[in-house]
Amino acid sequence: MKTITKTIFLISILMLLIIASASVVSASNENVTAAERYKITTDPVSKNLTDDNVSTYLSTDTVSVKTDADISSLYIRLWDNAASYTVTIGDKVYKNENNFLHSYFKIPSEVKDCKELTITFEEKVKISDVFAFSDGTLPEWVQTWSTPYDRADLLLNTTHADDEQLFFAGVLSYYSCVKKYRVQVVYFTDHNKANEAIRRHELLNALWIVGIDHYPVISNFPDAYSETYNGALNNLKNAGFTEDDVYAFQTEMLRRFKPLVVVGHDLNGEYKHGQHILNAQTLTKAVEYAKDPEKYPESAQKYGLWNTPKLYLHLYENNKIVMNWDEPYEELGGKTPFQMTQLGFEQHNSQHYTWFYTWLNGNNKNITAATQIYMYSPCNYGLYRSTVGEDVAKNDFFENLVNYDEQERIEQERLEEELRKQQEAEESRRQEESSIQESIDEASRAEASKLESQKLANQQSQSNKKMLGTIAIVILISSVITLGVIIFRSFKS
Repeated sequence: MKTITKTIFLISILMLLIIASASVVSASNENVTAAERYKITTDPVSKNLTDDNVSTYLSTDTVSVKTDADISSLYIRLWDNAASYTVTIGDKVYKNENNFLHSYFKIPSEVKDCKELTITFEEKVKISDVFAFSDGTLPEWVQTWSTPYDRADLLLNTTHADDEQLFFAGVLSYYSCVKKYRVQVVYFTDHNKANEAIRRHELLNALWIVGIDHYPVISNFPDAYSETYNGALNNLKNAGFTEDDVYAFQTEMLRRFKPLVVVGHDLNGEYKHGQHILNAQTLTKAVEYAKDPEKYPESAQKYGLWNTPKLYLHLYENNKIVMNWDEPYEELGGKTPFQMTQLGFEQHNSQHYTWFYTWLNGNNKNITAATQIYMYSPCNYGLYRSTVGEDVAKNDFFENLVNYDEQERIEQERLEEELRKQQEAEESRRQEESSIQESIDEASRAEASKLESQKLANQQSQSNKKMLGTIAIVILISSVITLGVIIFRSFKS
């Protein structure tokens, strides 16, 4: 009975500890405060600035913002063209250098009790929305973009806003979120027509959803449909561009980002889109130009040369590899890379009327895996070019490669090991020098001891000689005295 009571008592104590721990965790979670979106007033007054609708905007070069509480950060969305700006708070002016269409600005920590500020652009821009937030965790829809990478593990060379979520389905979320690689997206065309500006916002929203947080690069080449390389090139020529401009852009992107892997379109343009074809075919030549100092020397001087280790093309027939985008991952909240792409394409609302929507999602959204797509399969690629050998496993763009973070980690370890060896060698040298010095000191001490012994011996010898001399004199004197006594006695008798 006592044993049962003791067991029940221990179980009760254990349950209390579990409840207490849960309470602590709950309290800890409650301490993570969500940022509050403030109600603001603006000057000029315009509901377009606060209606959370990117399609409505105010054209101005200055807007003042007021709230009743301390502003910790701003989120500004522009309609069609990105631009830098300054934020004036009191007598302090802070510059935002990044030209992002969706721009996040953190109020400097030195600023206290910021309830009023002014946003100033160098010229008139179309401001769609201005949001002000308190300190805390921002809503997920606030895009805190970082600048493009200096060096990218993977460069996705996509053509239009939405192609990155269609024919390259799975690539972005897998390599960016699951593998934690540096993924940079470059768009071959810009949707710069007045009726297409919304596609720039859809592009950013979709990239953010699938885990890309380094701002994309978008060319100045306009979007125009054709079905051939020459047709696409003629469209660019009509807009004032040349074929050389295309090669210069492609080459510069490779030199700028120094990608380990480049992923590009089908050489036949998937569904024979001329701009896909122009993009893919010029890319295959640009990877050769990028390592040639005679080609486009301006970008060579600015970024250096680059010999791209691997180039994969969608649907390329040689050196085929098949990617698996249907494995769920904890880093994706239990979703697959393909399912993340489907969420990304949901942001491309303006394209939902096209056949792409059914191609990606199926009728009644019955497609849930990349392997269910047979035409222009997003799983099928071919290794067009490699400086690191052919693929063997044929299931990973980075086979035979080490990504930049790992390279830097290995290099850091090498430097640390080199430093350790240098320190060990220095310590060994010091110990050897110390040992030599000790030997020298010991020899010096021995020599000094020897000399001291010799000195003492000499002194003892001299002392003995003096003593012997004294004894001899004493004996001599004693002998003389004795002899004198004997002679004296002789005469007396």
